[in-house]
Amino acid sequence: MMGGVMRPAKIALVLCFLLASFAMFWHASEKSATFDEIGHLQAGFYHWRHHDMERGIEHPPLLRLIAALPLNFMDLLDPEDVNPQFLDRPMTVKMEQLYGTLLLYQNPTVSAEKILFSARAMMIGITLLLMALIYSWSKMLYGENAGLFSLLLAATFPPLLGHGTLVNTDVGGAATALLFIYSLSQFLDSPSKWRLLYCGFTLGLAQASKLSNLILIPISFVLLVVYPGMEGQSYWKRIAAFLGMLGVGLVLLNACYRFQNVWPPRGIHPNDLAVYGWGPLKQFLYTWAPLPDFYLLSVGFLEHHVRSGFQTYLFGQMHPQGVWYYFPAIFLLRTPVLVLLAALAVLTSFKKFKIERREFLLIFPPLCYFLATCFSSLNLGIRHIILIFPFLFVLAGRAWQFFSGRMPRAVWAGLLTLHAAEFALASPNYLTFYNLPFGGPRAGIHYSADLDCGQDLPRLKKFMQAYPGSELVLSYFGTAYPRYYGLDYQELMPSGTLVRTARVNSLHPSKEFLAASVSQIQGLNTGPETFKWLRERKPLERLGHSIYVYDITDDREAHEKMAEIYEGRGEAEKAQRERARAKILS
Repeated sequence: MMGGVMRPAKIALVLCFLLASFAMFWHASEKSATFDEIGHLQAGFYHWRHHDMERGIEHPPLLRLIAALPLNFMDLLDPEDVNPQFLDRPMTVKMEQLYGTLLLYQNPTVSAEKILFSARAMMIGITLLLMALIYSWSKMLYGENAGLFSLLLAATFPPLLGHGTLVNTDVGGAATALLFIYSLSQFLDSPSKWRLLYCGFTLGLAQASKLSNLILIPISFVLLVVYPGMEGQSYWKRIAAFLGMLGVGLVLLNACYRFQNVWPPRGIHPNDLAVYGWGPLKQFLYTWAPLPDFYLLSVGFLEHHVRSGFQTYLFGQMHPQGVWYYFPAIFLLRTPVLVLLAALAVLTSFKKFKIERREFLLIFPPLCYFLATCFSSLNLGIRHIILIFPFLFVLAGRAWQFFSGRMPRAVWAGLLTLHAAEFALASPNYLTFYNLPFGGPRAGIHYSADLDCGQDLPRLKKFMQAYPGSELVLSYFGTAYPRYYGLDYQELMPSGTLVRTARVNSLHPSKEFLAASVSQIQGLNTGPETFKWLRERKPLERLGHSIYVYDITDDREAHEKMAEIYEGRGEAEKAQRERARAKILS
C-alpha cells in the first residue's frame, strides 16, 4: 500500500481470495452431506470424544481431527451413550456409518446444517491456505503477476472449490503434499538442520493426511539423494539427511495417532490376514514396525482396494476394475479450458526454455503420482488426481512469464471470458463441472459417474415444496438422510443410505415424480440395464446436475418398469402398487 492507496496487484490478490471464499461457503451451505463425509466426520468426533484412534481405519486421522474440532464446542449427544450396540468391538463400516448418521441427523440439540457447515469451514480454511501457498511459490519463481495468474486458476477451479469444501482427505492431502515438496525445495536451495527438521515435520503432516501420500517417500528419496539432491554433499550425507527427515516424519505420524498401539510386537487377526492376503514379509513388517497398528491396517486396506479395484463408469460403459485411460480422460473432461491451455503452454515452454533445478520439484512428483493412478484400479473421479493440480497451477506461472506478452489482448480477453463463463455456469454446483467443449455439466451423465456424491437433497426438497400434495419415488445414491429434508417418499433401489423407509405411495396421486441420482441412472450401483429406459428420457428437472426428476403421474411405462424392479428385489407390496397404478393408467 503506497500513499494510502492499495496497488492493483494487491487488489487482485484480495479479490481472488474473496471470490474463492464466497464460492466455497456458498457451496458448503447448499449441499447435503456427500457419500464419504459422514464417515470422516463421525471418525473425527469419536477420536476427540474418546481419545481412541480405532474408528475409520481406512484413512489417517489428521484431517478428520481438524474437521471435527468445532464439534468439541457443541453440545452434541454421543450415539454411543444411548445405543449400546455401538459399544461392540470390532465395529463394522456399516455400524460406523449408522453412528455418523445418528450423530449428524438425529442430534436433539444441534442441527445437521450447523454441524456439517462448521466442519466444512475447517476444510475451506485448509483450501485457502493451499491457494496462498500456490500464489507464494509461483510469485517466488516467476514474479508477482505470474503468482496472481496461478492464484486465479486455483481460485476459479471448480473441482478444487467443490472438493475443497467437503469433509474428506483429498484437497487436504494435496495441500500437505505441496507443502512438503515446497519445504524440500527450500532445504535443497539452502540446506540446514532446521530446514531438514521442517521437511520431516511436513512429511509427517502429509502422511497423517492421506494414504496416497506414501508415494512422497520414494519421490523424496529421488529428489534428496539423486536429483537435484544436495549439491556438494556425498551420497552418504544425502542418505543420512533422507533418513533423518523420514524419522521426524514418522514420529509426527505416531503423534497424530496419540502413540496408540505403536510398540511391537503385535499379532495379526486372522480375519485381517484373510482379507489383505499379506505374505511373510508384510506380516513381519506389520508385526515389528514401530508404527500405529491402525495406520498399518489402513495401508493394508488401501493395498487391498488398489488390487481388487472398484467398478467404474466411463463414456457410457462399465469397467469392473477400472481402465488405464480413466484419469487422462477425466483430466480432459473436467479441467477448465484455460487450465488446459496453461498446461499446454507449460509443455511448450519446456522445449524453448531450460527446466531449472528447482522447477524439477514441481514436475517430478505430480508426474509420478499421475502415472501411478493410471495403473490403479481405484477410478473414483477427479478427486483422486486433485494432487496434481496445485503443482500445475504453480507451473502456470512459468507459462504466464514466457507467453503473456506474446499473445494479443483480444485473445486474452476471449480466454478470460470463456473461463468466466465456465465458472459462472458451474456455480455453485462445482462437483458436477465438465468443461464447455465437452458439453458442460449437462453432458456429464454421458461421461463419468464422479459428478454424483449424493449432494443435492436440499434442491430436491425445494422442488417438492413447489408441488404441494405431490408424491415422490426416490432412487438415491448417497449416505445423507433424505427424510431429514422433509422428503416423504417411496424408496426405489437405494444405494448407500442405511436409514430406510417402508412408505408405499397412493394409487391415485394428484402428481407423482420419480427422482433418481445420476449414478443410479447410469447403472453404477444398480446394473446397466435397470434404468436403461430412464436414460432414454429427458428429465423434467436436473437438480444440481446430480439428481434427475421425471414426471410419472400419467406414465404407464414408468410404473411397469418400476414394478419389474421391485419384483426382482422381492418387494411385493411396492410391486403391486406399481402394477395397479399402471393398470389404472392403461
